[in-house]
Amino acid sequence: MPRTQIARFIALAFYLTVCSGCYTVAITPVQKRPEDFIPVKARIEIPERTRNYTISFRSWAAGVANRWKVMVGDAVVRYSDAYVPSLFPAGDDVRVLIEVVDFKVRDFRSIADMKFTVSKQGKNLFSKAYHSEGTSRAGAAVWGGVFAMKGVVSSTMHEVFKDIFS
Repeated sequence: MPRTQIARFIALAFYLTVCSGCYTVAITPVQKRPEDFIPVKARIEIPERTRNYTISFRSWAAGVANRWKVMVGDAVVRYSDAYVPSLFPAGDDVRVLIEVVDFKVRDFRSIADMKFTVSKQGKNLFSKAYHSEGTSRAGAAVWGGVFAMKGVVSSTMHEVFKDIFS
């Protein structure tokens, strides 16, 4: 086989290896924050729709042949486990419902809308929607390409969820 054909084959194999794949992005929150308890016992509820919330996207700048699947629901469960118990002792005085309204990754940053509802005996005591946008990590994604996207998405997700749950 001529050298040029071997070089082309190696280049094609390298290109296909780098530019194709499917990646799953999961995130682990920081340690629980020590805080004073709110003197109400709460039961935390996360609906099945939120628990199973995932998004999938492609990026032209970081390799369009790749697809990233972001486990948003898993991150919400982990962050609620890390942050909410430090605010409320466990119990059944009130119900805290945590829902994802919308989540997307645009321009290499996470954008999240979430809703927290506190109710007692079916009556809403408090309901508030939260919105947060992470910092764009476009530079890292463009320069690191496929290899940087998992870190880019998880770092901007961490930023968004830390902001909302704090």
